[in-house]
Amino acid sequence: MKENQNQAFNFIQMNERQPKPRTQGVTEIRGSYYTPMGKRYLEDILETMGAYVDSVK
Repeated sequence: MKENQNQAFNFIQMNERQPKPRTQGVTEIRGSYYTPMGKRYLEDILETMGAYVDSVK
């Protein structure tokens, strides 16, 4: 496990992840169907968290 100083809640230890494309482990973001998304929503997510996100629904 490692502690990453560049992430939110960096006091939470996380297992190392394989580089993309991964053979195991998935990070998915699910938005509420009733929540409006702005034009830059996907771009903002990928710019800020793209290294950690495998899927956005």
